Amino acid sequence: MTLYRTEGIIIHALDFRDHDKILTVFSPDHGLIKLFLKGILIRRHSRPVTAPLTRSEFVCKKRTGDLLLCREMSTLDQQLILRRDLKTLEAACELLQLVKRTQFPDKPAPDLYRLMIQYLRFIPSLSIPDVLTTSFRLKLLRHEGLFGISTTCHHCGTALADFLVARGESFCRQHAPSQALLFSKKEGELLHHLAFCRNLTALPSPGFTINFKEKVAQFFEDVISLV
Repeated sequence: MTLYRTEGIIIHALDFRDHDKILTVFSPDHGLIKLFLKGILIRRHSRPVTAPLTRSEFVCKKRTGDLLLCREMSTLDQQLILRRDLKTLEAACELLQLVKRTQFPDKPAPDLYRLMIQYLRFIPSLSIPDVLTTSFRLKLLRHEGLFGISTTCHHCGTALADFLVARGESFCRQHAPSQALLFSKKEGELLHHLAFCRNLTALPSPGFTINFKEKVAQFFEDVISLV
């Protein structure tokens, strides 16, 4: 019997039969994993332990196929502060869904895991959590090697006054694909800052608009659809 221990954040919990659950967990060592959790193990705990956003340590047994059997589970952080208001909870759940859509089983992602924990912890301190979720989208593209935006045109190297963005890269007006998204010079600078900032306290809210958020979300979808 092969057992291994891993930490992880619960992304999704699915009821199975009467008392069991199947958990989707994002772990630093194994990427996305699916755990079969027996009801008797859940009932050993005096409080809910399978809610999404909960960070736990799991002892798992490998089985045939992708589903692992969870033998032990210890809660490390229920992250209750993220559930205090709807705006904060929605932002936190948005991060979970971004990870669920882009990560794979048996693909270790320790850097992304640490980044996710850092962002989840910082969400409650921001008056505009959308700034954080937008930054996470861009950093996620960087992590996957899909962020190629620069201050020059990808095709000809011309310095850009504004940014026409497509396929994860930036173009001048002459060489931009027809479906490219237009970012002004200030928006391009904000895009770059959100993608590369190391200090979350430096994340700006001035200049951040709903329109900018929607364009970044569209940019993210366009790039992910090519993978």
